[in-house]
Order: sequence, then structure tokens, then C-alpha cells
Amino acid sequence: MKLEKLEVLSCGIDVIVAKEEGLEETIDFVFPVLCSIKFCHLNNLRSLYPGKHTSKWPSLKDVDIYNCKKLGIFALALPLFQETKEEDVLDVQCRQPLFFVEKVIPNLERLALNYKDAMMIWEGQYQDKLHNVKSLVLRCFYEQLPTLMGSFLQIFANLEKLEIGDSSCEMIFPREGVSDRNTGMNIQIRQLMLAALKQLKYIWSKDSSLIDSLSGNLESLEVLYCSSLKNLVPPSICFENLTIMYVDGCEGLIYLITSSTAKSLVQLKTMTIVNCRALEHVICTDEEEEVEAEISFESLESLELTSLSRLKNFSSGEHTLIFPSLDVLKISGCPKMDMFSPGVLMAPVLNAVTMEEGKKRWKDGLNSTIGQLFQEKVAFHGFKLLELSEYPELKELWYDGPYSHGGHHIFANLKSLGVKKCDFLSDVLFSSNLLQVLCNLEELEVTDCASLEALTDVKGVNGKEMQMKEISQLKKLKLSGLPNLKHIWNKEIHRIISFKNLLTVDVVDCENLESVFPVSLSKDLVQLQEVRIVSSGIVEIFSTEDGLEECRFDLPQLTKLALCNLIKLKCFYPGRHILDCPSLKHLNIYHCGTLQTFTFDHSVFQQAYGMGEDEFAQVLFPLEKVCTKLELMALNKNDMKRITDDNYDESLFDKIVDLRIQCFHETQDDLPIDFLQRFPNLVRLGVGCCSFNSLFPMKGVGHHHIGAPLQIRELLLYKMEHLKYIWEEEILSSGHAETLDSLPSSISVKNLTFLLVADCKELVYLLTKSIAKSLLQLKSIYIENCESMVDVVKNDEEAAEEIITFKNLEDLTLTSLSSLKSFCSGKQTFIFPSLVLLHVKGCPKMNIFSSGVVTAPFLQSVTVKDERKHWKGDLNTTIQQLFNGKVCKPKMIGS
Repeated sequence: MKLEKLEVLSCGIDVIVAKEEGLEETIDFVFPVLCSIKFCHLNNLRSLYPGKHTSKWPSLKDVDIYNCKKLGIFALALPLFQETKEEDVLDVQCRQPLFFVEKVIPNLERLALNYKDAMMIWEGQYQDKLHNVKSLVLRCFYEQLPTLMGSFLQIFANLEKLEIGDSSCEMIFPREGVSDRNTGMNIQIRQLMLAALKQLKYIWSKDSSLIDSLSGNLESLEVLYCSSLKNLVPPSICFENLTIMYVDGCEGLIYLITSSTAKSLVQLKTMTIVNCRALEHVICTDEEEEVEAEISFESLESLELTSLSRLKNFSSGEHTLIFPSLDVLKISGCPKMDMFSPGVLMAPVLNAVTMEEGKKRWKDGLNSTIGQLFQEKVAFHGFKLLELSEYPELKELWYDGPYSHGGHHIFANLKSLGVKKCDFLSDVLFSSNLLQVLCNLEELEVTDCASLEALTDVKGVNGKEMQMKEISQLKKLKLSGLPNLKHIWNKEIHRIISFKNLLTVDVVDCENLESVFPVSLSKDLVQLQEVRIVSSGIVEIFSTEDGLEECRFDLPQLTKLALCNLIKLKCFYPGRHILDCPSLKHLNIYHCGTLQTFTFDHSVFQQAYGMGEDEFAQVLFPLEKVCTKLELMALNKNDMKRITDDNYDESLFDKIVDLRIQCFHETQDDLPIDFLQRFPNLVRLGVGCCSFNSLFPMKGVGHHHIGAPLQIRELLLYKMEHLKYIWEEEILSSGHAETLDSLPSSISVKNLTFLLVADCKELVYLLTKSIAKSLLQLKSIYIENCESMVDVVKNDEEAAEEIITFKNLEDLTLTSLSSLKSFCSGKQTFIFPSLVLLHVKGCPKMNIFSSGVVTAPFLQSVTVKDERKHWKGDLNTTIQQLFNGKVCKPKMIGS
């Protein structure tokens, strides 16, 4: 076999080499020239080969395996052959190791490790076998990382490059005394890369015993997407050998280095700083430093400052900055930079500043050039994306200009505009002189702006004054939290701008907005695909115009329509009209005033408001016309009654795969199980905003006549304030049925893959033992804001010796469960052979996961608030330590 490199990324495979049917003999795999293996994001991968086998990798130099949570990478023991064991009681489905440490490690030059494998190697005393490793990658370390860092790195005698990523810790190299054996170490790392460390605040302590050897030897430092990082290094740290510094996406940095550290960068050749939104200065003056001290970047050839929205100057003090070798300076997206530095500047080789789109500028030196760019607001010319709230000084520029030399507005190149909590806005976002900006935008999101009353104001602009009607490029419009918004568009706007590219409209919490579109805009909406309007003061979707009696609304591309919690909504359009949505697939309407979703006659026209079947109700769609293509459908109690009474053909609902049952507000109501039989292809069932005490009866219980069990795969239960149990508790607790096989439910739980339960405040537990043992296909459980829930699985003292296996459960999320004490307080054994994700947030009383034995071989962390991850060796110990530290406790207001 001549395979030299094997790379498999982001796919659903469970083995690398498939097993031939009927083949039971041991297979010998030899990869004589394979030198590199990279497996990433393979959620189902369990083994190289599912049967008995041996493997040899004599040339392997590079192993990088990441986010393959079901794959065992290394093992210490060396049996005669490898195999995947079948499921056993507590042995579960043991991860077949890909490699045996003693056979592979001695040849490796690059190695990627997670915490578990790192501990295995460290505790196995393999120091003498790691001498060839020059590049080490550490991922999925948590609070253990700083404690282990010094001692662990010591066993890699020839390490040159260290990468740390996707880990949860606040500091990597701690002060002396935190690490157990780190005194006097000399680590020869030349390249350090830190990536995606969201909780990282400090890379090293100024008292760390490692700092001198690390900073003195480093030649390359890259820090990427560490959003909480406070500073790059402590003051007075020297980098006399550093040649490359690259910082990207560190949004917490206010400055990069101090002036004393800057003086040490005599070997630095390339400095790149991008996407650090809080950065104000690259160099901050030390308190003891003379303000006018000289700093010389002797070797710096290339400097890039890009997308630094708050950067004011390169240096905060009046230092003399000398750049004897600098010949490439790129400054782009730094709109607040009014000068390069307030002190003396020397850059004898530099003759241009490269700006947006590669354009160059130079005028009488560096500071003069930067000043001119600032005065002309050149940075804004190149902006494709703008968060307006970050620039309150733009109020006058936004409404009154300025304009570039070509006569275009300074913001004319914007493609995406975000407006959030902008106190400086007037009552209109786009005045008449901003029409060019509006026409070029592709995405617009406006949030939490109390002063805003309208998006556009085109008064004084008339179609005759314009050479031709402008075509807006706007595709996505999202408005939320605008309490005083009265109009989105002026009625006259259709005369000067066409919105034929509009694809999605999303309006939430706009309590004074009475309509979404003027009727004059209806002919532009030929590309509109999605409309969602939630919790707003909408009275009508389209407003009428004087003299227009009948109207036709053709929305040929509309696929999703959601109207929710619009208590004032009376009609789609107040006049007589036809609404045609031939592509509509998702229809979700509830709590919408007097508007009815369906009409049950065959009329073509929808009547004007107050003239339909009900004196006070207008309806949206004829049922038979719209249902033939629907895939998601929401029904309330009245809709279901009319459908049942009129005895519609069941084939009408053949394409419905997602059904939402909502608004059964009487406590005596029962979930109409018989009605659900009309939906033979149902995959997802949602039940919300209902007052049911229980949901799914058992066959033969009470008055229910139940057909074949529903074969749904996803179940969503939400806002069910009176729900006490999902399946009828009297039967399940009677002891007559060991499993659900002997007493089938109206819903086949064996097919469920997804279960969500939220805002069910009287639910004390989610599952009984019998239900839990029947959830053979369940992959995800989400439970949120169920304030009475004590256990997820009900304690059954008579079944203390039971073993409950969630064979396919991969993801379990427990959020805002104020009474939850455990997953199960009983002594049952729980086995989770597939669990890889566990989130526990806002569960302050949860002091243990389960009182019995818990086996979860693939789980490596518990995620808590702020996406922090913790692990203390096993699940119960981790939950106990989190409880003792109150990590799971929700932050109280005012604390």
C-alpha cells in the first residue's frame, strides 16, 4: 500500500475500513509509507475496523485527531489484536484504540492530544519515547491546563512548536507555585499558537517560572479568537528573538504590548493585528517609562492594522518611533485613527500607506498621510459591514454627508448594516439623502432603538426628479425592540425604489407598528421567501390605500409564514383580496387576534375585514388550497374541530411532516389523539400553549380509541403550565407493564430521536423507568425552565438493580431547572454509550448526576454557564465539584 497521507474531515463514517459480510478472521493492516493522519469532526467514527485486527504504522510522523469523540486514539496495553467489543453491561461499547502508545509514539514528530490522552501518556512515563516530537497540539483541556502545563511540557525535550486550542481556562502559564513541578524549567519552544480559547484572560503570569525561557526563545507568536484576553503579555516581558507576531479576533484587547516590551522587539519582521474591536493602541506606555523614550523596530518590514474599529494611534505616548526597515504598511478599517503616533516618527524606507482594496496614499510623511485619511473618512468608504452603534460621532455624517469625490455617499459601499441601541438616531433611519445607501444594502438589522419611528423618509423626493427607479439590493430585513416604530416604509417609496430582491422579513417586539407593508409595495415582493412577525402591535399585514377596493397578492416564492402573539391583528389586508402563495411550506400562526388561519369554503376572494364567515374575523387561506403543499402546519382547537366536523379527506395532509398543536386553554381538554392519525407521515410533533394535564394515553385506557401508534421522531413540548406527566402515570406506575411492549402507547417512543421540554412548570419528572428503557433511538434531550422538575428519570425504589441504557443519546442539555437535584436519585445503573455533549446551566440544587453507577465512556466535559467546560475524571465527581463551587448557580440580578 502506497498511501502516504490520510485526511478525513466532517463526514458521517463510523469506521475507516468496512468489514466484509461473514468475515471473522483477524485482519492485519500494514501502512508502510503512511506518514500523516488527520481526522476531524467525525462524530460517528468509532474504529479503524469493526472486527479483530492488528495495525502497523512504521512511517507515521504526524497524528492530528480532533472532535472524534467516539474514537479511542491511544491505549497503553498491547494485546495480540484490536477489536470493538459488543455492548456489555458496564463495559458498554469500549472504544477501540486506534494506536498503541509504545508502537507509535517513538516515531512521531507532530502530535495532537486531548486531556485524557495527554494524561495517559504523562502518567505512563514515556518521557524517553517522545524525543522526536517537535510540534505538539493540545485541545479540549479545561481547568487542568495551567496546573499541568509546566510539568507536561517538560517531557517533550525537543519541542519547537506548541499549539493550544478549543480549551477552557483563564490562564495558561500560571505564577510560580500553581504548577506542581515547574520550578527551574527551560522550555525551548520557538513557535506558540493559541486559538479559540474563549475564556482566556492572560497567557502567562508575570511571576511564572516559564516566562523567561518561553519569551526568550519564541520566534513566532500567533493568538487567534481569544475574545476575553486582557493583554498579550505582562509589562516588561522581553521577546528578543520574536520575528512574527499575528493577532486576530481578540476582541477584549485594549492595547497589545507595553513600551518596555516593544523595545525588545528588535528581531520582529512581521506584525499583523486584525479584527480586535476594542484595541485603542498597539503600544501602551509603562507607568515608569519616560513618555518620550525611543523605541526602534530595527527589523520590522511589514505592519498590518486591519478592522480595528477603536484604534486611535499605534502608540499612546509621545515616543520616538523608528522603523528603519519598514516598507509595507497596510491600514484598513481603522476609522478612529487620526494619526499614527503623537511622537516623532522615522520610517525612511516607507513611501506609501496601503488602504482598502489595495489603494495607496502618501502625503508629506506618515502622520500627515494618516491625518488626511482620517479627515476624508476613507476607512468608511471601504466598509462592507457597519455596526452603527460603535460610532456615535457619526450622527452628522450619517444624516448630512460627507460625499466622496465621485459624488457617492461615504457609506455607499455598505452591504450589511447593524443598528443597535443607537441613542443618537433621530426618528428616521434613512432620510432622503441616504437612499443610495439603502439601495446598496443587502442586510439590515435594527435593534433596541427607542427613538426610531420610521425606517425611511422620502418626503420631498419624487420619482420625476430621479432618472430612473432605483432597485434595492436589500435581501434580509430584521427589526426588533423598536417600541416607537410606526412605519417601516413610506407609502410613496414604491415610486422611487423597488424592493424586488427582498427575501426575508423578521419583525419582533415593535408594539406601535400597525402594518408591515404598504399595499403599493406588494408587487415588488416577487422574491420574498420568509416572513416572521412576533409580539408586535400589528393590526394588518398590508395597509390599504385610498380608492383601492380589491387587491391581489401574488407571493410566488413565499415558503415560510409565521405570525405569533399579534393580539391586535385583525386581517392580512383590510379590503377584499386574493392571497396566492403557491410555494408555501411552513405556516405557523397563533395568538393572532381575530384573524383565522383557514376558511373552510371554496371562495376565491378573501372578504374584507368584518364581512367574512364571522362578522369579526378574516381568514387567510382556503384549507384545501394551501394544505396540499404544506410541510409544517400549526393548528388551534377551533381549526381542529372544523377539520374533524367537515370530515376532510385524509390525503389532504399527506405532506405534513411537522405539526404544531397550540392554544387548548381549557384544563379539561385532552390532546385529540384520534385527530393525529390524519397525518400519516408526521415526523415532528410540537404541543405548546396548552393546558393538558397529560398527553399520551395508553391503548385501552379511558375513553380513547387509538389507532396505530404515531411514528414521530421529534417531540417538542413547550409552555404547558399544567402538564404533570407526558404518558399516563397510573398505568406506568402500576407495575403491570415491565416495558411498553406489553402496553403500547398512542405514540411509539422507540422511534423518538429528539425530545425538547420547555416551560412546563408542574412537571416533576420527565421519564419513568419503562419509558426511559424504550427510548432506543433517542439522540438529543433538551429540558429548560421546568421549575418543579426534581429528576429527569423518576426514582423507582423497587427497581434499584435495573440497568437503563440510553444507547444512542449524544446530547443532553439541562437549563434553568431550579429544583433539579439529579438526573435520577435512584440506585439504577445508567449507561450512556454515545453521550458526548452534556450542558448543565442554572441547576443550583444539582449535587450529583445519579445516585447509582454512571458509565459515559465518550464524555470528556460538562459545559456550564458562559460555555465553560469542566471535567474531574468522571461525571458524578464533576457535578459534585460544580455544585460545591456553585458553578451551576444562575447569576442573580444585582449580584
